[in-house]
Amino acid sequence: MSTSEISQLPSTEIKEEEKLDEGYQKTYQKFDEIYPTLPKGYDWWGARFGGGQFVQYQGFWIPSLPLRGIMLIHDHFKPRPTDIILSSSPKCGTTWLRALIFAIINRNSYDFVNHPLLSSNPQDLVLFFEKYIQQGGSTSFIESLPSPRFLQSHLPFSFLPNSMAAASSSCRFVYICRDPKDAFVSMWHFMNKLRARQELPPLPIEQAFDLFCTGVSLFGPFWDHVLGYWKASLESPNKVLFLKYEHVKRNTSASVRKIAEFLDLPFSAEEENQGIVEEIVNLCSFENLSNLDVNKNVNEEKHRRHIIKNPEFFRKGQVGDWVPKPFIDKQEIVSESYQKTYKKFDEIIPTLPKDKGWWNENLAQYQGFWLPSLAVLGALLINDHFKPRPTDIILSTSPKCGTTWLRALIFAIINRNSYDFEHHPLVTTNPQDLVPFFEGYIRRNGSCSLLDSLPSPRFLSTHLPYSLFPKSMASTCRFVYICRDPKDVFVSKWHFMKKLRPKELAPISFDEAFELFSRGVSHYGPIWDHALGYWKASRESPDQNVLFLKYEDVKKETSVYVRKLAEFLGVPFSAEEEKEGIVERIVRLCSFENLSNLEVNKTAKEPRIKTRPVSNPDYFRKGQVGDWMNHLTLEMSRLLDQISKDRFQGSGLSFDLQET
Repeated sequence: MSTSEISQLPSTEIKEEEKLDEGYQKTYQKFDEIYPTLPKGYDWWGARFGGGQFVQYQGFWIPSLPLRGIMLIHDHFKPRPTDIILSSSPKCGTTWLRALIFAIINRNSYDFVNHPLLSSNPQDLVLFFEKYIQQGGSTSFIESLPSPRFLQSHLPFSFLPNSMAAASSSCRFVYICRDPKDAFVSMWHFMNKLRARQELPPLPIEQAFDLFCTGVSLFGPFWDHVLGYWKASLESPNKVLFLKYEHVKRNTSASVRKIAEFLDLPFSAEEENQGIVEEIVNLCSFENLSNLDVNKNVNEEKHRRHIIKNPEFFRKGQVGDWVPKPFIDKQEIVSESYQKTYKKFDEIIPTLPKDKGWWNENLAQYQGFWLPSLAVLGALLINDHFKPRPTDIILSTSPKCGTTWLRALIFAIINRNSYDFEHHPLVTTNPQDLVPFFEGYIRRNGSCSLLDSLPSPRFLSTHLPYSLFPKSMASTCRFVYICRDPKDVFVSKWHFMKKLRPKELAPISFDEAFELFSRGVSHYGPIWDHALGYWKASRESPDQNVLFLKYEDVKKETSVYVRKLAEFLGVPFSAEEEKEGIVERIVRLCSFENLSNLEVNKTAKEPRIKTRPVSNPDYFRKGQVGDWMNHLTLEMSRLLDQISKDRFQGSGLSFDLQET
């Protein structure tokens, strides 16, 4: 196909004909018989929009009018080899892809100064398939479109007639999906705009979330919709081009070239030299389209016929907008200075490289480390707002290196004159609840007020790498760091993350997790760089304010290291305390055997953070040195040992690695 063959699409403002041809009458009759028998679900948007209540049809939740369109397509549509179908689950970048593909296939028909996209919304230039099959009471309107027909649809792949879906069919599909979290947030905002226009109360996000997770959303379940096209793209890659919104957003120019190649409309060398790809990207960018008069203003005459207004197709177009701002209570007032940091976070997070997280979110690579998005926000807030005190104590660890144990030990050491051992807080409270998590706590209350209100000495726990802290902390606070044999860390982390992973998602396999860990892609990883940062600080710090510990050493001689910790924190044990056996009592109180068998740590209560479903028993598994031998193959253990030797070479840091 060449772009010279492509003509302007006719106006989509077609007048509805009342008379139905005989074939359509039969389909309408079939629809009238089937519709009352289908399960009904909550429709999100009220009675007026989308043609009625959601019904479950062949496993998907569909409003009634699109369902009628689906049946008409199946019964009457005659595909052509040149047809191009843009498919998506709603709120996955449909408007943007409509614009991009329209600009690609029509690039020889319009110049960029007088382009239709400057004066028309993409929705008016590309027909919505399941709606316009119903125009005119027959297929005459669809059949009158010149080839190649460019249509847009939300149909699941399984709904397509064999004449379109079969590998032998020449129809081509471009499908775009999106992170379900962003798709959900965008859909919730969109639907509430439609509800407001009907003077309906907003749909609470909690109710919408429950519906979405159970698959009751527009053309949902979301995951089944995506899987249908994904499998089709694997089986027929020349027929179905599967795109991810995040990838297209990250490198739009490359995606435009990929789409053009797929549609047999590759850019020529001359077009590349003329910058046509970049012209298309700029024309169709969210910033450009959303600021055009046609997309900012409401044409009342048009919207008597089209119920969704042009501005409603544009909100943010961001990757990661699902990230809370962040876990702030609706009653909280965010300080002006915090608002500036949140804005900075919103600008930074979409630009960061992403890779697979170990539970249900991606990790972002920030200054060389793979962090959850909220950890990036915590680091920014600490750098912008935290005022360190000379008495501050920061327990730093890479996850699953003995954090809970060290929290207990240090809490018991610095508070030993405040509590007796029979009624100690550690007997009734998990260590996680006694020591604030720094990058989480600083986000609370919309300001630093909670941290500033803590009495000295403030004892905080963190997983942040040393390099992410401001210099004011490096020269003021005392850091206690504990590391662990990476082999044991990996095994412990894999078990822990399995508990957090939602049950509706397939468990992350041991081999997949190992591959990610070996590449450094794990929470706050690479673990080797994390350890090296604190190791170098412990050797270079003129004030000797970083104590570097190894889990294996503390495990072997806990009493010795309790004394070492007390000395480092400026609270050494007196001769009288030594005689009273205070060191040994602290060791026993904080031992894995004691803590893990306390009622508070054995009972799974309501998770402390609803979005992080961690209960107290999850923090206790084995606490052993060398448990990796029960899990890793010889090849795996040797690989991690070799990485450790290579990464630590010349630093003076090493682990007493057992022969493998």
